[in-house]
Amino acid sequence: MGGGPNNDDSAPDFSFLGDDGAKSLSDDTLAASSQPVFQQEDSGENPPAPKKKKLRKPVARKVTGNSDASRKAAQPGSSSAPKTSTKAASQPADNAATETESAIGNVVPQKWFAAIAGYAIALTLLFLVFWLTGRLSLSGNHQLESLPDIKPLSKGEFQSVPGDASLPPGHELKLGESQRFGDIIITPTRVTRDVVMVASATRAGEPPEQRTQAPVLKLWFEVKNVSHTTAFAPWDVGLMCHRSPEYGNDETTLANSWLRLAPSGGGAEGVRVLNYLHPPGSPFALIDQNSGQVLQPGETVTTFVACAEEIQQLFGDDMNELRWRLQLRKGVNQSSGNGVTTLVDVTFDAAQVQTGDA
Repeated sequence: MGGGPNNDDSAPDFSFLGDDGAKSLSDDTLAASSQPVFQQEDSGENPPAPKKKKLRKPVARKVTGNSDASRKAAQPGSSSAPKTSTKAASQPADNAATETESAIGNVVPQKWFAAIAGYAIALTLLFLVFWLTGRLSLSGNHQLESLPDIKPLSKGEFQSVPGDASLPPGHELKLGESQRFGDIIITPTRVTRDVVMVASATRAGEPPEQRTQAPVLKLWFEVKNVSHTTAFAPWDVGLMCHRSPEYGNDETTLANSWLRLAPSGGGAEGVRVLNYLHPPGSPFALIDQNSGQVLQPGETVTTFVACAEEIQQLFGDDMNELRWRLQLRKGVNQSSGNGVTTLVDVTFDAAQVQTGDA
């Protein structure tokens, strides 16, 4: 044994580290020997065991990861390629959907714009019709534009309009002029000087009777119902004779319909002459007045208003600027069913007065 090789000298003794230390070092040394030792070329010495473990693990993960990726790419059934194809195929569909939504967004506002434009044009035309026909005022509603009818007022109640009150624009007419007020068109045609005749309203065939001893002035006018749906009576003896007190006939009597004379060189107000007083409940009707005639839509009536007999002492051929104020029924309130009235002034002079029932 003394001349052969010494096994103890050729193998280092690591017994002083204990069994665990020797085993750990041996394992590390063996593992490092199976892989290329790159760090030994740089430093020229063996690195500590923990550093070799850190180098070993990233290398192992890198190789494994690349291998897995390569295997997946090589497999025909790999899911990575179809996913790319699906995404690429979905792009045209998404683009088409976006274009469709954009087209819808462009079409809908155009339809709305066309509808709104048509509605605006219709409202404008309606406004022009109302304005041109006198049913709408650009300056707002005048307080005398619409007045209550006789019917809704209580017995003995009277809504008086001062004689010097200014009427709404367009409410003054000359003979031959036409104007629309609400649902009626009124046209004053002539003024005559004649007696008042009556006929029995209950007994047909009786001869007419003369009720005035002297001629009085009569203002003749036509009224047309231009409503499309409502039939009503635009004029009657009740509107002609409405006053307070009911049978008053002097300057203190309140009335909204009268004849005012303004002689040349006279005062600004002139003299007021009330209308001929013919009670609505009388069994006699004024001939040719057509009082209370109900007009269907589109129908026209010719009627008149007469003044009191005192005109005989006041009227002269030199008179001008005569003004006859009428209170007419221009329509019916659809909610209450009561009439709605308005005031109209008709101006003329003595030279225009015709003699007899011309």
